[in-house]
Amino acid sequence: MIGRLVLLVAAAAATAGAVVFGRRRARQQARARRRAERQAKRARLDMTAGTATPAIADKPMPDVATTPPAAAASESGSEAAPKDEAEGQATDQPDQPGDAFSAIKGIGPAMEERLRASGVTSVAQVAAWSDDDITAIAPSLKVRPERIRREAWVEQAQAVLAGDHAAG
Repeated sequence: MIGRLVLLVAAAAATAGAVVFGRRRARQQARARRRAERQAKRARLDMTAGTATPAIADKPMPDVATTPPAAAASESGSEAAPKDEAEGQATDQPDQPGDAFSAIKGIGPAMEERLRASGVTSVAQVAAWSDDDITAIAPSLKVRPERIRREAWVEQAQAVLAGDHAAG
């Protein structure tokens, strides 16, 4: 009888140890899985943000005349407008109707700030984007390139420049 009791206690201890070991192993596997997920996420973020942003910074944006005619005349040497008047025209408001990013559906005030911080100052620059440009600028705008393509920013910008304001 005592032998059976000892055997029963020994079996219970072995089973308890297996359960504890099993839980420990499950925790270790869960930690390893979370660690791998974090590393994969970091790799994806580094891949999208790390190399794309400098590519757009190195590439010059299309040349668009954004200076007011009075400022352009004073720069060319003729004194058509006083210097103070030309400086007074340079404000944060767009000078041309094509410079209003709000005409493009999907670009609000916050996105406009991000565009200007990325060096995009006119709708004409958006209209001239290629697929490579979209891929390069999207991380600095904190959006995916697919969103820019899906919302057709380039096509909308081209329509705004053509004078069709109802395209948005």
